[in-house]
Amino acid sequence: MILRILQIEIYKLLRHPMILIISFAFGLISLLFYRLCVDYLHLAHHALNHRQTASLTFEVIKPLCSWTILILAIVFPLFTTQTLSQELKQKTFYLWAGSAIKAYELVMGKWLSLMFILLLILCLVFAMILSLAFNTSLSFPMMGLSLVTVAFVGCCFICFGLFISSMIPNPLFSLGMTYFGIIIWMLLEWLNPLGQKYAWLAKEISILSHSYHGLNGIIYSPDICFFIITSALCLCLTHLRVKYFMTKVLP
Repeated sequence: MILRILQIEIYKLLRHPMILIISFAFGLISLLFYRLCVDYLHLAHHALNHRQTASLTFEVIKPLCSWTILILAIVFPLFTTQTLSQELKQKTFYLWAGSAIKAYELVMGKWLSLMFILLLILCLVFAMILSLAFNTSLSFPMMGLSLVTVAFVGCCFICFGLFISSMIPNPLFSLGMTYFGIIIWMLLEWLNPLGQKYAWLAKEISILSHSYHGLNGIIYSPDICFFIITSALCLCLTHLRVKYFMTKVLP
């Protein structure tokens, strides 16, 4: 049943104007990649004249992955809002509630459909980075870790967006709260609203602080645990909320 919901959600996505947002994200990432490559060529030429070195990994791959995370933070709230809040507003959620589908199947199907979009974006980034291997050598372990980190961060954004979307039936308010939450989540270490005494707590909660090691090619198990636990927690809370709505609308 989960796979059936996944097929339905992907079909709806491909026929929806929201597909233009994916095209916009693809185009923006492509332009950023081109700009980073041009800057790297200028930097490499300058370094060659001064007998210095320029790292393709730190000048192109790492910035590209960092920019991709920012684009994901902009794009995915639009899809998570469409996934649940819009259905609650348009009452189409009642069709799911009146069927034999269970709450966890519905949540997992919608989550997998959004992960499919994330996979498409990651494949594009991977293809761009891989194209550089024709003319130079790449650090494939660092490239892989960077892409995995982007995938983990994107998954957290998706799960968080689904949770907010399940809590707020109003799509515009849900979208605004998702953006607000993600911005605070990303900048929490820098904002440090908890004071100097609890600065460590802000760092532990901030999602960007947990992406630092992966983007620099370092395997750090606490970061992996943070991503997995955060995603699982948000999905569990979403499941409980969807289950509540499904029992509420049923006679």
